Amino acid sequence: MVILLVAISLKSVPVSAASTLSYVSADVSSLQHGEDLGLSILYANGTAGDPLQILKDNGVNYIRLRIWVNPANGYNNETKSLSVCKDCQGERVKATD
Repeated sequence: MVILLVAISLKSVPVSAASTLSYVSADVSSLQHGEDLGLSILYANGTAGDPLQILKDNGVNYIRLRIWVNPANGYNNETKSLSVCKDCQGERVKATD
């Protein structure tokens, strides 16, 4: 099995540009699967942190989740997606589908 992990570097938005932006979003549909496979999410300085908090600290205020009916791998189903939504509520990040 080959697993492809993609790392995205989030850069801070200048204050002048940030005032004109309403939405900064990320698709975290595969986050739980990655974590279950041992994925670690790090801040730019190399310290580990909660993925949703890292996204929030870098300006993300909305996340996207895919929800599947009877997914083959067991991820992205209603139960797992609702769990991520509850985590987002604690982080004050809004979830969209």
